[in-house]
Amino acid sequence: MYIKWLEIYGFKSFCEKTRIEFEKGITAIVGPNGCGKSNITDAIRWALGEQSLKLLRAAKQEDLIFAGTEKRKSQGFAEVSICFDNSSGVLPIDYQEVVITRRLFRSGESEFFINKIPCRLKDVYELFLDSGLGKDGYSIISQGRVDEIINARPVERYRIFEEACGITKYKYRKEETERKLKATEENIQRLQDVIFELSTQLEEIKTDVEKAKTYLQINQKLQSLKKEKYVYEYNLTGRRYHDFLTKEKQLNEELEKLIQLRRELEESINQNKLQMDLLTQEVEKTRLSYDELKSELTEATTRLKFLKKQLESEQQLKDHLSRQILQLEEQKEDLKKSIEEVQKSLSEKEEEHRNVLEVYAKLQKQITALKESITKIESEIQKKEAELIECISQIEKFNQKLNGILHLSGTLENRKEKIIEQTNAILNELEKLTVAQDTKKSKLKELDNDKKKLVILLEDLNQQVSEKESHLANIRSLVEDLSKQLIKKQEKLSVLKMMEESYEGYSKTIKEIFKRVKNLPICLYGTVGSLISVKREYLKAIETALSSSLQYLVVKNEDDAKRIIEIAKNEKLGKVTIIPIDTVSVLSQKEDINADGFLGFADEFIDINDELRKVVEFLLGRTLVFDTIDRAIEYQRKVGYKARCVTLSGELISPGGVFVGGEKKADFSLLERKVEKEELELDVKNLSSKLEEMDKLIIKNSEVLYDLKTAKQEAEENLNDLLLKMNELEREIEMYDYKIKQLAQNKDALENEKKLIGQQLITLECDIKSSQENLENLKKSKEGLEKKISNLKTTLSKLKKDYNFLDGKFTKAIEEKNKIEAEISILKHKLESKSYNMAEIENQKMYRSNEKVKCEENIKEIEGQIFQTSEEIEEKKQKAEEFKNNLQRLEKDYSELSGRYNSEQKRLNEALNKIQEIEKKLGQIALEKHDVENYMKNIKEKYFETFNEDINTSNREVFWSKEKEDELERCTAALSELGEVKLYSIDQEKRLQERMQFLQKQIEDLQKTTDELKRLISHLEKNMKEIFLENFEKIKSLFSEIFFELFGGGSCDLKLIGQDGELGVDIDVKPPGKKLQNINLLSGGEKALVAIALLFAFLTFKGSLLCILDEIDSSLDEANVQRFAQYIKNLNNQSQIIIVTHRKPTMEIADVLYGVTMEERGVSKVLSLNIEKIQKG
Repeated sequence: MYIKWLEIYGFKSFCEKTRIEFEKGITAIVGPNGCGKSNITDAIRWALGEQSLKLLRAAKQEDLIFAGTEKRKSQGFAEVSICFDNSSGVLPIDYQEVVITRRLFRSGESEFFINKIPCRLKDVYELFLDSGLGKDGYSIISQGRVDEIINARPVERYRIFEEACGITKYKYRKEETERKLKATEENIQRLQDVIFELSTQLEEIKTDVEKAKTYLQINQKLQSLKKEKYVYEYNLTGRRYHDFLTKEKQLNEELEKLIQLRRELEESINQNKLQMDLLTQEVEKTRLSYDELKSELTEATTRLKFLKKQLESEQQLKDHLSRQILQLEEQKEDLKKSIEEVQKSLSEKEEEHRNVLEVYAKLQKQITALKESITKIESEIQKKEAELIECISQIEKFNQKLNGILHLSGTLENRKEKIIEQTNAILNELEKLTVAQDTKKSKLKELDNDKKKLVILLEDLNQQVSEKESHLANIRSLVEDLSKQLIKKQEKLSVLKMMEESYEGYSKTIKEIFKRVKNLPICLYGTVGSLISVKREYLKAIETALSSSLQYLVVKNEDDAKRIIEIAKNEKLGKVTIIPIDTVSVLSQKEDINADGFLGFADEFIDINDELRKVVEFLLGRTLVFDTIDRAIEYQRKVGYKARCVTLSGELISPGGVFVGGEKKADFSLLERKVEKEELELDVKNLSSKLEEMDKLIIKNSEVLYDLKTAKQEAEENLNDLLLKMNELEREIEMYDYKIKQLAQNKDALENEKKLIGQQLITLECDIKSSQENLENLKKSKEGLEKKISNLKTTLSKLKKDYNFLDGKFTKAIEEKNKIEAEISILKHKLESKSYNMAEIENQKMYRSNEKVKCEENIKEIEGQIFQTSEEIEEKKQKAEEFKNNLQRLEKDYSELSGRYNSEQKRLNEALNKIQEIEKKLGQIALEKHDVENYMKNIKEKYFETFNEDINTSNREVFWSKEKEDELERCTAALSELGEVKLYSIDQEKRLQERMQFLQKQIEDLQKTTDELKRLISHLEKNMKEIFLENFEKIKSLFSEIFFELFGGGSCDLKLIGQDGELGVDIDVKPPGKKLQNINLLSGGEKALVAIALLFAFLTFKGSLLCILDEIDSSLDEANVQRFAQYIKNLNNQSQIIIVTHRKPTMEIADVLYGVTMEERGVSKVLSLNIEKIQKG
């Protein structure tokens, strides 16, 4: 591996783009102090990932960018590219050439590229691990680096030996593995913390779980007893219901007889009524027919008048058509005369046309004869010219000298043609190669585009993976927060439910009544406050409007109300207000309110069961809701304070002008508690559903993350395959370039030969001209032939003139013929047009005649209609008189039927009164039966509400005793003693246990990973130790050899000191003529030479002697510089050495010299000098 070229732009003093080409061998960089020599080595070091500003001789990153001079502006960025020949495969990348580029912007942003592909500093660092060229490598050696090796402590020197022995990559892998191990252990610790927290939560809810389980056991027994009681009460009420059915049956039989009598009377009345209706219909029908007949009579009279007018109009039309037919006859006669005139002109023109055709035929014969004479003379001329050509050919045969010249000329022409053929063949081959090369380049470009797309895809996938991991972490954090919120809301909801079940906030009377009514057959729906639902925005308004009404009890009927009042009275529980649904009456229709700020009637803002709707209509149906108190007062003034108004903020204005307002000190509210409970139930439901969605989302995102990582791995593999293909194509393109150059050289050689033949042909043409001068006399023999040819051509000219004259006359004859033919065509067209007009007039005449015939027929038809209509009018007058007489007879019959109808109606009314009395009795029974049905229905509903199933009494007889009643009370008391029960704690315990199991499994997986990582670290440490000891001995041997060569004798030794925890390397040397001593006891020059020997031992051990030396010979004396230079020269054949120096012996051994100058203050420039080429020249 060696450096091929270095390109610097905007780095330190290199303002302009500077490219330095390097070859194998020794390259020396020289120049005065301060001109920028060391900036070249700094550029190489920086491009390879050096981050230390101290080593780069800069105070801050911005100092690395060209800062500008008095004449030049500063640069916006610095860029260094370095190209390595990797044909030996030292670098672990599938490229023959590797270009590393680093770019730094003034904003502080930095970019790295490997072969123009964006990468990270880490990628560059890993690429050069163990190559000696990394930022920690020993291939770039400055004077400071030499001093560092000499003056370093043994421990620090050990790290340098680690890099030289090739264990840096193992050390790097070990550090990476240790970082992963640390991260895994931290994850285990975090999971253990979470498990501890979960176990704490389990311990906290343990009491609640036990209480909840006890509650469920007692409640199960209580529910069983309640079921038996409900079935017993249902059966008892069923027997009472059967007695009502028997009594109802007897009354129904009596009612059936009366209904039969009512039916007979109704049937007779209906028949009479039907006859009356039929008579009424017949009267109406007769009256309608009479009116219709009068209307038809009027219509017939009107139609008669219209027909008379229509007859007059048709007679006028007939006269008009007669006049038009006469006019068309006159036009027809005129057109007939015009047609005869046109036919006469057409006959004359046709005669004239026949005369012209005769002249045309005569001229055509004369022209044909002239053409034959002209052809004959032209044939004679051709014969004479052939004789002339034969004469010239004989002259050429006699000229031998000219024949020899022409023979040589032909030979040269043949060679020239062969050259042209070869050139064309080369051009064809060049074209094929160029096409093939363009195809490869096109394919390379396509692959490059694919590569760019893959790079963009990889960047996008990396970003997506990062975003998805971050998103997943956020979701998990959110799940934890939502779980905490759910637990808090469930606890609060449980408290509210318990308060509701214990009737907290209600009066003592209400609480006691609920306890006593609980097991009685009374249909108690609940309190008004427990039955209604209100939106929070109307809460204050409804609460103020209802006030104490919130604690009113709602029952089914007055019997239920009566029973509750008796209980309260007998047991002295206090006063209670009860609303029976059956007795409540409400307004049938509300008045329309049109006032500013009026929102509606209070009952409209309440949600309640439809069956109980009239309770809120009774309580709030006349209460008006306004948005503010000012608008409520304004309305009350209009109506004289007769309305009951309430505002959204809770003020009340009663009828009569009484105002109620202000705020309660206590924040306790029955309605508010209910609203809060409903909101909490909704929140708990939403949070539970959200947590389920989050769990699904975590699974989904984990799958997406896995897919993204898989896609990323595939993209990386595709990119590597693509890069291999591109390298292969680039090699093929280079091969095509070589072939094209070879063909171009062959083509140039043929072109040169072609030019030489051209020059020879020009010389031969000169000889031909001199020979032609000798043939002047031979041309005279041609003159005779030429004169004859001239005479023949004169005769030919005269004949052509005659031909042209006849041709002109022939053309005029053609024009005359065409003109006459055109006139004939026009006359024919006129004749056709007039014939068409004649036919058109004939058609119009026929049309008018037909119209006249139709008109005469219409007149006859109208006259017939007038006669028919007159007869129809007379007939209708007679029918009208008959209808009038019939109408009077029908009205008399209707009067007789009406008297009979009234008599039977009186008998029907008496029967109906008796039926009504029986129905009243049945209605009373139905009410009592309905009460029993309602009671049974209430038992059914309560049973369903309590147990969520239908009551079943068909297969068993249930008995209820005092012992069962006592057992029921004991279970109820036991549940009350338990107090607040958190049923949700059982589910909470289950979720916590499941989560603990899941986390425990994750810890086990992480523990396995930890064990694997520890085994890997142990394996790496063992390998590192073995490799280090083996390679240390090799370096030690090489160091002894190089030391002996540089010092011209002596010996040296490398020793490992210290324990396994902290090893060091010590150097003992024995220069020629001195005792064995530590390196720290040597002179400055000796130390430098020892350090150089050690560095060269490192390079020799690696087998690829690429090193960059920055003035490391500055501290050596002349003798040591000579030995140093000689040693480097001996390495020249197998290495690439780039050295910055001031010393003459070092410059002398260089193959290439680069001079760095600063012609312009602050701007470095590079000049090159190839010593090897100069010496060969």
